[in-house]
Amino acid sequence: MERGLQHAEATARYNVYYGEGRDTYDIRGRVVHESIDHPSRILVDVREPEEYYGKLYAAWELPEKGGQRGGRIPSAVNILWTRVLEDDGTFKPVEAIQEIYSSQGVSEDNEVITYCVIGARSSHSWLVLK
Repeated sequence: MERGLQHAEATARYNVYYGEGRDTYDIRGRVVHESIDHPSRILVDVREPEEYYGKLYAAWELPEKGGQRGGRIPSAVNILWTRVLEDDGTFKPVEAIQEIYSSQGVSEDNEVITYCVIGARSSHSWLVLK
């Protein structure tokens, strides 16, 4: 379905949004290290499987943003960030998304840390899990 151009004057409303503060979600190396094999935390690597297995240092389209070394953090599971999307880019139904994550051991009982290389893909998965 194609939408035609509209020539009406746009109106905008001013809104103020308050977040919880950056430090709330700022995961440091110590926390990640403590999360390896932790019984109630799970590390979710959202990168391409080739990145997870150390065969590729960066996503296909971002070679300049590559990691410093190949592989993954020990005990991390790989759930590619795009698995929650339909072919048209919309989100899959909630039940399908829950199945994707639960099949890898992620549950509401876990504290989940998502990661990638620069944070763009992991922030998408973090939002999905919220």
